[in-house]
Amino acid sequence: RSLGKIFNVDVEHLIMDMSRDFDIARSLVSASMGSTPLKTVWLDCVGRCCQVEEGEEPEVFVGAGGGVPHMLMQEAGLTNIFAQTEGNWACVKESEVIASAPDVIVVVDAAWDSAVGKLTWLYNHSDWCEVDAVKAARLVQIPFSATCLSPRNGPAALDLAMAALHVRQGTVASEGRSGVGSFDTDLLQNLAAPLQCSLDMTSVAYAYPASYTSCGIEHQVDKAPERVITMTQGATEFMLALGLHDHMVGTAYLDDYIWPAYEAEYSKIPVLSSSYPDESTIMKQNPDFIVASFNSAFRQMYTTDTGSVKGIFSNATVAPCAGIGGEELGISDIPSNQLTCRRELNSIGVGTFLFKDACENTSLRPEEVSETTVYEEMRSLGKIFNVDVEHLI
Repeated sequence: RSLGKIFNVDVEHLIMDMSRDFDIARSLVSASMGSTPLKTVWLDCVGRCCQVEEGEEPEVFVGAGGGVPHMLMQEAGLTNIFAQTEGNWACVKESEVIASAPDVIVVVDAAWDSAVGKLTWLYNHSDWCEVDAVKAARLVQIPFSATCLSPRNGPAALDLAMAALHVRQGTVASEGRSGVGSFDTDLLQNLAAPLQCSLDMTSVAYAYPASYTSCGIEHQVDKAPERVITMTQGATEFMLALGLHDHMVGTAYLDDYIWPAYEAEYSKIPVLSSSYPDESTIMKQNPDFIVASFNSAFRQMYTTDTGSVKGIFSNATVAPCAGIGGEELGISDIPSNQLTCRRELNSIGVGTFLFKDACENTSLRPEEVSETTVYEEMRSLGKIFNVDVEHLI
């Protein structure tokens, strides 16, 4: 406001944007962590910023309780371990930082002390080897320029909150509008390999393989699926909303018309059928993932009492299948006795995702579909494909 007054320019829209980012950031961490604090160390400088006498324990430069680093952590809903230390930054003994057992370490990237240099220091320091945040790569990078007072602080706090949750819980990554984000796991593996501290990839929450549960069936993907078929219009629009058109090799069952917002990208994807495609058409696309809004999209072939053949999958691919059937669309109170093949598809490397309001086992469906149901499904798919969905929510 002071600079706005000097230059006679309106700044209130910037303040509103920052305030909104701060509010969203805090609510994200609160919703994910509840009353459990996300203890954080802000690692600003190592090796050159804190001078000690020969023979004394080395110190590192961390974010203390009075500066922009503390403000960003606070606005992001994180708990600054050194909030009670005076100053904007402070020199703290290495053993004290290690003993604090942070959940997350924020690593500042600056021209004079790079983030990669700090990572090398961490992974080549034997006392850090048993710290969970180091073993599990719960590390967030932030450019030094984002830690100075500016309108960038709002997006930085939001990205910091999302990145901290990403490395702690494996939730979707931040958009990185401010330059804040997690580190590439390949970079971390290659960097740590020759150093003293190893990286335990099984403990890295945000690394592939990624596990998920869809309507009671657990599955694991080794990477983001690249050859996805959507069997229903709802599933198609869901994928397009997440910006995943380039991962899709086929769509099906258009109920009416595609939402105009998605028309351009939809037009680039092969339409396999006006209803459910048959088994041969599906398998010709060599899919690695199938998404559907209704459990009938995963049915084993069967013959009705009138002699007509229905369903999709046969012994040529995955049948016999063991998945229970389930009532759909509320048309009948009598559950279908037809079998579904999601578990069997998963076993041959075709991941499946069925929206929870159509679970075969009706006890797994939400008692009442709400906006929270939609958000949960968005976040589940976002985790599988490692894409951010929070801006949509």
